[in-house]
Amino acid sequence: MKLPITFAPIFKERIWGGRQLEKMYQKSLPNEGVYGESWEMVDREGDVSVVSRGQYQGQTLHQLWKNSRREIFGEVQSTSDRFPLLLKILDAQTNLSVQAHPSDELAQQQNEETKHECWYVAHAEPHAKIYKGLKEGKTKEDLLTAIARHDVSSCLQSHLVSAGDFIYIPSGEVHALGAGVVVFEIQQNSDTTYRLYDWGRIDVDGQPRELHLEQAIKSLEQEQSVYPLIKQSTDQQLLETPYFTVAHQSLSTKQELQSIAQFQIIIIIGGELIAIDGSSYVAGDFLLLPSEADALTASLNTSILKVTLP
Repeated sequence: MKLPITFAPIFKERIWGGRQLEKMYQKSLPNEGVYGESWEMVDREGDVSVVSRGQYQGQTLHQLWKNSRREIFGEVQSTSDRFPLLLKILDAQTNLSVQAHPSDELAQQQNEETKHECWYVAHAEPHAKIYKGLKEGKTKEDLLTAIARHDVSSCLQSHLVSAGDFIYIPSGEVHALGAGVVVFEIQQNSDTTYRLYDWGRIDVDGQPRELHLEQAIKSLEQEQSVYPLIKQSTDQQLLETPYFTVAHQSLSTKQELQSIAQFQIIIIIGGELIAIDGSSYVAGDFLLLPSEADALTASLNTSILKVTLP
């Protein structure tokens, strides 16, 4: 049998987080703190996912990528030493900082990491929003002036969101996740973030959080993104980039999900998938489906995201 591979999540306490990971997905949070992130698949020094059960239990994602690439990942073109994607669940109970990631050009010049990412909205409170890009006619200089006046919203495009929406944030685009939103985040394997503005927030030590104005402004692309927010995504290819591809698929009860010649990451939005050995996977589970794996069967009407490399 060739079964899905699952990993133990790595939880991150964040000042803007809450307890939705526990409430929505029954994640076993370590303590009573506020958690903003669950890193579901990651291969970074200091943060490496560990297989939680099955044939590869106890091995790390890095070991699988290094030692079993052909067997598990199939015909992939990546030459990266580490698995090139990072997948998370984010629980934003208050606004995240207004931020940017180094553009491809800047990252190449300064030997930094780019961070192209996307969000699938799993839950949104009424009137919840995200910020993405500058308003038409606004410049980097306008943004700096607005930051100094604590009026950053006047420069940013905001979008009301609801469950099922999909947003692509290319590296170099200013953005922020708004309060009351839970998203599945798919991104390059990068953790480079420059904060432009943090809404006057004070950290646990009573100090304003560090900003990175110079680096962030250098990172911003002046041109507006050509990737609009996709409202209420249904069965379709949502995104194709040089870094990753994302598709949405609905499965009716008893329908099978077939594997392909390359690995897929399956994110369950709702419903349930059953493996050939009887293992059950439900909403909030992230599965590494090896190439040519045995089919999964939907026991209920089920909605999933499928992620892979181009």
